[in-house]
Amino acid sequence: MIAEKDFGSATPITWIGTFPVYLATVLAGAHVVTMILTSLVMAANGPLSLSQGILSAFVFSWDSAALQGKLWQFVTYVFVNPPSLWMILQLAMLVLFGTEVEKFLGRHPFLWLYVTLMLAGPLLLCILGLFGVNMPLMGGAMVHFGIFIAFALIYPKAEILLGIQARWIAVALLGIYTLMGLASRDLVDVGLLWWLSAAAFVYLRWEGAALSILPASISQPALKPSRKRSATKKIGKEPDVHESIDPILEKISSQGIGSLTKDEKTRLERARTALIEKEKPDA
Repeated sequence: MIAEKDFGSATPITWIGTFPVYLATVLAGAHVVTMILTSLVMAANGPLSLSQGILSAFVFSWDSAALQGKLWQFVTYVFVNPPSLWMILQLAMLVLFGTEVEKFLGRHPFLWLYVTLMLAGPLLLCILGLFGVNMPLMGGAMVHFGIFIAFALIYPKAEILLGIQARWIAVALLGIYTLMGLASRDLVDVGLLWWLSAAAFVYLRWEGAALSILPASISQPALKPSRKRSATKKIGKEPDVHESIDPILEKISSQGIGSLTKDEKTRLERARTALIEKEKPDA
């Protein structure tokens, strides 16, 4: 059941030195690689290759994906990213905010959130295709914006830019992008923006969101804690987190953090999550 989901239990996939690598980091790395490949293809074939030639086989469109059976375009379009500074900023936001969403939801729910957002855009375009609208779709901008919306829904009062809370930045971005789309008469783009934002909202509610709870900081997310975890706090005596990591902290003090093994780093990350959980007020 939804209420039994164990939120906040995600651990890194691996470590690069002292840097934890989450699934969001891996996805950002995949986008970097495909951005380089896109650049090389464009250099060899010219900008028209986006609509003609090699890249057109991976860009989503109603005609080719739904009518011609090129179903891989439902996934591959998100990795066709021409190089730009804005793309680099998007990937930085994916690592920063996507990691926080992944830490809270867990690795597999985060993956399904990403897949949901990735498929939501083509689904809308398929619906519009039935009415004669055939607009190509490429790049991960909308998907990554949906990840940020998910972050703002989970941590609405988190201060992320000059003391401005995440919820107000999300509202401002939704507003300005909508006005830009209306000014350029790109109603399909505006529809995609709100469609993916709604998809993020619906997915989080399905995962057990309690969006009426507004946290005071990033350590108090706006999702319901699991009943299992709450019951543990009230009934069972939790192990002393500090005692469990004392040997690790002593090793860091004497030999440096670089001396930790992968297992020790994972235990340290779990202890960090447990300490955050202890600070949450009981439901």
